[in-house]
Amino acid sequence: MLTFLVLDMKLLFPQENLSGQFLNEQIKFYTYHNITDRSQELFGFSSLAAKKLFELLITVQGVGPRAGIAIMSLDETEEVRNAIACEDAKFIQKASGVGKKIRRTCNFRPKR
Repeated sequence: MLTFLVLDMKLLFPQENLSGQFLNEQIKFYTYHNITDRSQELFGFSSLAAKKLFELLITVQGVGPRAGIAIMSLDETEEVRNAIACEDAKFIQKASGVGKKIRRTCNFRPKR
């Protein structure tokens, strides 16, 4: 006898991925499963490069998955990567949910 467990989860994509390009098509996407003592969240990405950038972003002190997805939603993956590499604070300031401390420093040092 097979038993199934149905999980009610949202799949959160960066806003740039919501163009409707996948309607009625089989797609492949990459996921990041965030588990805390309070919740589980599943984040989806259309490319491995986007997922890896997201994973790098959330290693930054003060940047959690929600802030990371807000930053990723600002533009295409390559543009986000370039803005971070150039320490473009004005670009990062556009992301909702990103605190002033992160906006000001913008050097993205990994958590210790």
